[in-house]
Amino acid sequence: MAHDITKTNSRSTPTARPAPTLTRPVAVPARDLPKIERAQPVNHNQANKAARRQAEAESRRRYHAAWQEYYQKYYQHYYLKQLEDQKRQFESDTKDQLPPEQRAADELRRQLLSRISENAVKIKKSKHFKPILAGLVAVLLIVFIQYNQLLSAGLHSLISPADGSSIIIAANANRPDSQNPTLLIPKLSVRAPIIFDAANQTEAGSQEALEQGVVSWPVDGASAKPGQYGNSVILGHSSSDIFNSGQYKFIFVQLNRLNLGDLFYIDYENVRYSYEIIDKKIIAPTDLQALNLGESAPFASLITCDPPGTTLNRLVVIGRQISPKPSSAAETQSTPDTKNQDIPGNPPTLFERLFN
Repeated sequence: MAHDITKTNSRSTPTARPAPTLTRPVAVPARDLPKIERAQPVNHNQANKAARRQAEAESRRRYHAAWQEYYQKYYQHYYLKQLEDQKRQFESDTKDQLPPEQRAADELRRQLLSRISENAVKIKKSKHFKPILAGLVAVLLIVFIQYNQLLSAGLHSLISPADGSSIIIAANANRPDSQNPTLLIPKLSVRAPIIFDAANQTEAGSQEALEQGVVSWPVDGASAKPGQYGNSVILGHSSSDIFNSGQYKFIFVQLNRLNLGDLFYIDYENVRYSYEIIDKKIIAPTDLQALNLGESAPFASLITCDPPGTTLNRLVVIGRQISPKPSSAAETQSTPDTKNQDIPGNPPTLFERLFN
C-alpha cells in the first residue's frame, strides 16, 4: 500500500518550471532620445490681476464718461434756462412799454396760438385723425387730377411756352422758313404748325387737331385764310390737362403779354404774312359775332381760353396784315355755317374721359 501511495503522489506532483531569466536593460544615448519641452506653469494669480486691472480701468472710464455727460446736460440746461429767462424778461420789459391796445393784441395772439397748439395735439392723438387725413389727401388728389391745368398754366406762364429757340424775323422778309403753314410770334418765342382742315370746325375735331399745333377755325363771317380779305381765326390752348397728349398744350399761355403794335407772322403757301396787333379783348365763348371784322382788309385773330386753364372766357388778339401789301389780298372763298357753335375750349380732363 505504501508503495502505491508513493507512486500515486509522485505522478500527481507537477513538474517545477525554471524561473525566467532577467535581461539587463540596454543604455540608450541621450542624443537619441526625443526632446520633450516642459510646459510652463500657468500663473493664475497674474492673469486674474490683469483681468481685474482691465475691469477697473473700464469702470473708471464709464464713471468719468457718465459725469462728463451729466455736466454737459447740466450746463446746457442751465444756459438754455438763462436764455429763456432773459427772453421773458425782455418781452416783459418791452410789453410794459407798448400801448394797451398792442399789449391786448399780443395777449390775444398768444392765447390763440396756445389754443391752436393744444387742439393740434388733441387732434393728433384722436383715433379719427388718420382717417380724416387720408380722406383729405384723397380729396386733394382728385381735385389736382381734375383741375391741374390751373396750376400748370401758372407754372408755364413763367417760362417760354415754345421750344425755347430764338426766333429772328428779318425786316420785310416775305419768304417763309418752311413750306408748311406755320405761326410765329417772336415776342413769345412761339413757333407752331397751323392745322387747316374742315374737320376742325367741330369740337372733337378741334381738340384732336390742337394736339398737333394751332388750328385754323373758320366761322360764319370770319372764314378767310391768310392773304384773303376778312378775318382768319386761329385757336390755341392756354393750358391743358397734364394727362392729355400733345406738345402744344400751353402754346398760347402767354398770349396776354402781346400788346398793340406787336407783330406776329403766318407762313402760308410759300408766303410770309406779317400782322400788326390792333386790338385785344375778352369775349364770351358764344360771341362768334365778335370775330366778324368785315372784309375791308385782311386780318388774323389769335384766340385762347382766359383765364388760362379755364373755359370761362376767350382772349382774342387781332392783327391787321401789313405785309405783303393789304391791297394784294384775294377775296374769301368759303363761308361755313357755324352760327350755333361755341368757340372750343379745354379738352376733357382725365376723369371726364374715364367716366364719359
